[in-house]
Amino acid sequence: VYGVVVSVDGTEVLVHPQVAGLTETLRFSAKQLRKRFQPGNHVKVVSGRNAGEAGMIVAVSENVVTLLSEISSKEITVFSKDLRDSGDSSVLLNPNTAASQFELYELVTVDENVSAVVIKIEGDNLQIIDQNGTVRMARASQISRRKTNQNAAATDSRDSIFRVGDQVREVRGENRDGTVLHINRAFSFVRSKEQFENAGVFVAPNRNLLNVGVKAGSDSMTGDINSYMRANQMPMRGRGRGRGRGGTGFTAMNRRGPRDKLVSATVMITSGPYKTYIGIVKEVTDGKARVELHTNSRLISIEKRQLAVQNSSGNFLPYE
Repeated sequence: VYGVVVSVDGTEVLVHPQVAGLTETLRFSAKQLRKRFQPGNHVKVVSGRNAGEAGMIVAVSENVVTLLSEISSKEITVFSKDLRDSGDSSVLLNPNTAASQFELYELVTVDENVSAVVIKIEGDNLQIIDQNGTVRMARASQISRRKTNQNAAATDSRDSIFRVGDQVREVRGENRDGTVLHINRAFSFVRSKEQFENAGVFVAPNRNLLNVGVKAGSDSMTGDINSYMRANQMPMRGRGRGRGRGGTGFTAMNRRGPRDKLVSATVMITSGPYKTYIGIVKEVTDGKARVELHTNSRLISIEKRQLAVQNSSGNFLPYE
């Protein structure tokens, strides 16, 4: 088995395999691994009696490598453990480095307002792919961590709702598919098991994706929030207003006491420009609620009647 090291945590190494049939990231002890070189690679000797030499590999046999020295123009033989790619400045990550606080596939912010995902950790540096699909290196000190919104939701090319963890496919371009890692405004970071570069991560506009878990012609495919509610067995207006016996609505549960229990509830917006957006209610005044959207942490003011409230089963009940 061979692959690319994506992160190092103490003596444990995460490797993205580059072998047919193996798609999951594998965890190894550092002692189980050795560097893999091929003829044509340009390397530098970092230890042993030939330390400081550099050149091109001309032959590889097990863990012994022969290279043509740039200094003497002669062939020298060294152990692969004593070599490093000449352009590779990575070092083993130890718990004391600034980058040790980050994890592979973590959502971060760089350049103050640009979202990105970590795809490789190298000492105090992180390789990231940003919201524009640009791959670059950045120092850990230039990056800040972001809390992942596991409840974030967006609409795809057919107005079907998808969330973090859903399986999606591109409908234009390279037609890649994968699992949604993060939803960032109008774009999503997706991890493909079939793509080796960039640790399998790519960025795509939400409208260029298709939720493959939704069957064509289903209610969820229409994008109509009322159909979405019916598909999830949500009570409609006029039923179960929570008065007397058998009430199943949200009203009686959440309108008692001096503090409106709608505060801190997870809600979905059912109409208007923010339709299908999900967020948390921060404040309630009269007939309106202030909602912090999961997608971009923006605070908006909206009528209560435009909200559906998530219950303990994860379904959204219309607020009446």
